[in-house]
Amino acid sequence: MSDEANEPDASPSAGLGEAGEAAGEAGGARREGYILAVDVGTSTLRCHVYDKLANVKGSSSKKVHLLHPQPGWVEMDPEVLWTDFVDVVNEAIRAAGLSASQIDGMGISTQRNTFTMWDRETGELYGNFITWQDLRCSKLVKEWNNSLSMKAVNGGGGFLYFMSRSKRFLAANILKFRSQHVTMKLLWMLQNNLTVAEKACLQRIGFIWNCGNLSVVETDRRPGVRYGLFLRQCNRHL
Repeated sequence: MSDEANEPDASPSAGLGEAGEAAGEAGGARREGYILAVDVGTSTLRCHVYDKLANVKGSSSKKVHLLHPQPGWVEMDPEVLWTDFVDVVNEAIRAAGLSASQIDGMGISTQRNTFTMWDRETGELYGNFITWQDLRCSKLVKEWNNSLSMKAVNGGGGFLYFMSRSKRFLAANILKFRSQHVTMKLLWMLQNNLTVAEKACLQRIGFIWNCGNLSVVETDRRPGVRYGLFLRQCNRHL
């Protein structure tokens, strides 16, 4: 969801400090470390605190607020989602009777194909999160799937698969765009939002927003593939 935030008070450390300073650390001795697991779903935000034996020590949840500015459009306000995220984490830590300093790490499960864009120089957001349920690019998807270029890719892939029996060519044979794909939504934005198109030409568009002051942010390849990103260049360009 995030890249380095330009606002220091938007960092996770700023928000999460609230939850646990009440508990403190007895005698200055370091307590056992815990792990946070956060599920950022389409309808619900959930957070669980686990100990080293994977026992749940505290939990919290909140409803996600979805916006429908037009028929078929499904969005989320990034600032509201971030505030709710911090609240859920704080509440789970409090429910576990812990302090934020006892949390050693956090794992986040998010909605794939949900994204927003922001200016990498100013930090300005170019709109709400566009969720995976959003259908604004449906017409564009249909046009691309029925285009001569796509028919050539499908037909060429089918022919090469028939000749070689290589499954990578079979993938080209059945390739179809869907409205859930970020690439199609991004193309729609470039065609319908002049500001986004201009900033993209200046290479000022960012996709990973508000990681705050975290020193290490890791992901696997599957989310990157769903977003149409080449992870080898993620650190440099996101």
